[in-house]
Amino acid sequence: MQRVFFLLVLTLILLPPVSAQLFFEDDIRLFPFVAEGKWGFIDKAGKVEIEPAYRSVSGYSEGFAVVELDDGRMSMIDSNGEIAFEPMEIRIFSMSEGLSRAQKGDFWGYIDSKGKVVIPFKYELASNFFKGVARIKIERKFAFIDRRGNVLTKLY
Repeated sequence: MQRVFFLLVLTLILLPPVSAQLFFEDDIRLFPFVAEGKWGFIDKAGKVEIEPAYRSVSGYSEGFAVVELDDGRMSMIDSNGEIAFEPMEIRIFSMSEGLSRAQKGDFWGYIDSKGKVVIPFKYELASNFFKGVARIKIERKFAFIDRRGNVLTKLY
C-alpha cells in the first residue's frame, strides 16, 4: 500500500503543470485558437489578434506564449505577436518566474525570455520554478535548485 501511495505522489509531482495560469493571471487578454490546422490568438470578444500561423502554441504566461513553427523549431512571442528570439531546435515550455524550462535532446535546462540559456541543459528532468525553487533529476536522483542552478538539497 505504501508503494502505491508513493507512486501516486511521485506521478503527481512529475506531471508537468497544466496551463492553469491561463485562467489565473489577471492580465491575460489573448487566448489560443485553431483554424485550418494553424494556431493563433483571439481576444475575449473573439476578435483575431494574432493570425493563425503556428503548429502549436501555449497560453500566455508572464507576457509570453510559446510557439512552434512548421519546421518544429520553437520560440516565444509577446502579446503583439512579435518573436522574442530566433527560433531554436529545442522544446520550450511556458515561463515560470522569469525562466522557461526547455529540453534539448535528452537533457533539460532553463532559458529566459530572450532565448538565453540561463541554466545549462544537464538535467534528466526539470520542473517549473515555484517560489524560487525547481525540482530537477540528475544522476537518476532528485534535488531542488535555485534560479541560478545551485543545488539546494542533497540528491535523493
